[in-house]
Amino acid sequence: MTELLLVALVELVSEASAEYEDEVLALLPRHGGSLERRLTDGREEVQVIRFASRDGLQSFLDDPDRLALRERYGAAVPATRVLEVTPRQAWVPDGHARSDMAEDDRRGDRRGRARVAGDEAG
Repeated sequence: MTELLLVALVELVSEASAEYEDEVLALLPRHGGSLERRLTDGREEVQVIRFASRDGLQSFLDDPDRLALRERYGAAVPATRVLEVTPRQAWVPDGHARSDMAEDDRRGDRRGRARVAGDEAG
């Protein structure tokens, strides 16, 4: 079983779009998914999402609660482009490569990490 790392590029068309995203992202844990990062400028949002497997992604996409949310929010459901990505080492000015997320984890730095509704740790 291979982990799946995704980047979602979300176009927020209204406040209801952001509310939809809040609700739908809360469903991730029931499918072995987690929200690693969530960044926004108010009009667009970037989400880094990890699933334990491709099957988890598929069960998330097929989740009846997710489909009901899509129906309830209608035109407010944002257009989303999803990319499957692979982590790479980042280059830093001193010439040493490092993974930013791994470095944050070693320091215990959780800034920028979003907590999903229902996350007991948050």
